[in-house]
Amino acid sequence: MRGTLSESYSVLVVQDDSNHQMLIKRSLAKRGDLFPIVEMASDPTDAQRLIQQMDFDCFLVDNVLPTGSGLELITTLQTQGISGPFVLMTSAGTEELVVQAYRNKVSDYLTKDVGFWQDLPSILEQVIEAAQLERANESRVRELERTNEGLDAVNTEVQVQFDELKKRRIATRETLAEAVEELNSVIDQTKDAAQKKKLKKIQAMLVKAAASSR
Repeated sequence: MRGTLSESYSVLVVQDDSNHQMLIKRSLAKRGDLFPIVEMASDPTDAQRLIQQMDFDCFLVDNVLPTGSGLELITTLQTQGISGPFVLMTSAGTEELVVQAYRNKVSDYLTKDVGFWQDLPSILEQVIEAAQLERANESRVRELERTNEGLDAVNTEVQVQFDELKKRRIATRETLAEAVEELNSVIDQTKDAAQKKKLKKIQAMLVKAAASSR
């Protein structure tokens, strides 16, 4: 299944009624440029076989099938990792069925009334493009998340290095401070004026070095 907008789409129709299969084919054939590939499956087993053979951009599923319901098939496909989009169609729907359909993350719910066949190509186009845009947005979000994770890792490493440098500077400043204090004692005990001047000059340099290490 493609994740970006395309100029043409492939559709799997799961419908056991041969007359309805023909009507759907005719409807989508009017937009043959948009739907060049339309495969028909008459039951869930046939649908699974086709899905293993190729990818589809959309699944148009009738709710009444020879074995089980269309909703059951959609649920099965979703558990297999197939994200759709799925369009559920029925000849006679109920409010309860509509609710169940959307709870099952069905993209659209269609009743096979008089206008169904005419509107089908545009409905499927809208459903497919909406699903592909959603997947593209999700992909961008995941990419941003990965970028943010990378930035967080860099920030963490920078912070670790900064903390280590800070510790070293503190240790250096403390060492210099101790040296300044020791020199005080040496200067006090020194009688020679020239020697005392030299020691005081060294002490001043150490004080300056300690200050610059903050």
